[in-house]
Amino acid sequence: MMGFLAQDRDYLRLANLDIHSFIASHMVKEPADLKWDDKLLREYLQEVRRNYPDIRDKNAKQAVLGWQLGMEGGTLFNNNRDIYPKRKDAEMAINLINSLFPRCVKYREEKMWQAHKQGYLLSPYGYLRWFWDVFRTCTQCHYRNRAHCKRCRGLGMVIGEESKEAISHDVQSCAHGHIKDVMLGIHQKGIDREGCLINQVHDDLEFDIPEGKMDLLIPAIQREMEFHNPRLINEICPQGLSIRVEEKIGRNLADMAELMIGAPSIQDYAPLGE
Repeated sequence: MMGFLAQDRDYLRLANLDIHSFIASHMVKEPADLKWDDKLLREYLQEVRRNYPDIRDKNAKQAVLGWQLGMEGGTLFNNNRDIYPKRKDAEMAINLINSLFPRCVKYREEKMWQAHKQGYLLSPYGYLRWFWDVFRTCTQCHYRNRAHCKRCRGLGMVIGEESKEAISHDVQSCAHGHIKDVMLGIHQKGIDREGCLINQVHDDLEFDIPEGKMDLLIPAIQREMEFHNPRLINEICPQGLSIRVEEKIGRNLADMAELMIGAPSIQDYAPLGE
């Protein structure tokens, strides 16, 4: 959603391949190359995921998720001291992401100023939020010697408490609306009556599917989840945003494995079922 709203083709492409492994590859000084085609890039990112699971699932993932929600290095450090025991490491992670995706950085800045000037943000899904403290007056320079102020860097304004909410508002509200559209489509086609939709957790949908209907229902669910959203159209998604999904299967939520292509039966996931 961040890549779509910022109209950043690289970020949107990597979000559909594996953005966390891409950032991890730069963290371990074995960077993936965006000039590679999707097949080669996907294979390399899968290799990074296998070779550096802790860096990918902890350092990179927390940095990306925090950055998308407006965190700077200090906030990432304070919220994840078990992963980033040193503040400079958290700041390096945020600076790395900023350097890789300048269009997203520009989008973040524009959203903050838009919320500050208007006093509100209205997302494409119609979610409205009012803002009072995106930017505040710099108390260090008091507008005197502003050009030499290290805190506000000559702006006379510093980031307030609601800056992160301004950055994340459209991302979160569009993601929320998108998955609700997916759930509505699944219900309208009767898929949730045959394979019961039992829960939603963030961007995950959990189904209880009879063993004999998996081959029919799982592709149908995937098609609904990857639909081209007519509410979310711009230059890089002229047909509407489509978000790739991953499928996992198991006899319970504690024992889930990625879906094996061509698996004829849940028995193929033993010993998960034992």
